[in-house]
Amino acid sequence: MIPVQQTEIEIVEKKAKKHKKFLEKIEVNRNPVAINGKHYYQVVYINRREEVKGGAILSPKEEVEAEVREIHYTLTMYNALIVSFYTGGAPRAKVSDSFFARPLRVMEESPSPLLEEGKQKIERLYELHLEHKRVYEETLAKIRSTFVVSEDDLHALMKTAAELDLVYFEILLIMTRDVPVIENWIEQMKKSGGWKQLDRETQKFYEYMVKDKHKTEKHLATKTGLVGDTKEEMIANKLKASWKHNDEMEKGYRKKLRWPKPW
Repeated sequence: MIPVQQTEIEIVEKKAKKHKKFLEKIEVNRNPVAINGKHYYQVVYINRREEVKGGAILSPKEEVEAEVREIHYTLTMYNALIVSFYTGGAPRAKVSDSFFARPLRVMEESPSPLLEEGKQKIERLYELHLEHKRVYEETLAKIRSTFVVSEDDLHALMKTAAELDLVYFEILLIMTRDVPVIENWIEQMKKSGGWKQLDRETQKFYEYMVKDKHKTEKHLATKTGLVGDTKEEMIANKLKASWKHNDEMEKGYRKKLRWPKPW
């Protein structure tokens, strides 16, 4: 965090106490939006159960309500996307490469036509995993290097989120639709002796993929908006769905405002 950012956040934290209720804690999101030479920060008030009970949009300088109305969408939706990006993207990026690389290496050393179909699915899962990790890490670096955010930053992050959703959608398809292929691959790996060459964590990764098929199917059913005949069309449709979702979310943030008054 750069010095000016730290100073501004400290000023906003002090101002935010005016709207704080008993036993609540204050959190100030680190990225402001600029308008008319001022930086506006999003403040959230959280109770002891870690529930968001209210919000405020405050500046280290004197606030103007009309300015808040103008920047509210960009500020709150960018911060909401950041939270979603971390909570959804981080666990997937941390999946071990070895879950894919190790079985592929074993099959490379002892190839068999009986393993080929499963090998193709694992190769594709590995490609998708590496794509997710690359985009996640590149975007994370950009987020960390950004101080003041703009509409362009919001739009870019929304597009990245849609692209990652598409990657995850294909991963979920393989982990549901192609489970019979994975199940047969496990059986053939056991017969060939290749299964014993995998560490227990890698074995469990594929065993749980088969075991949790129905849970994964339920999760897949929640991935809405990913429709279209091409990748570009699917991303465009996902963005349309995201704008609609964001509109409703932003209205919810406005209802919880303590400053300025909700509109």
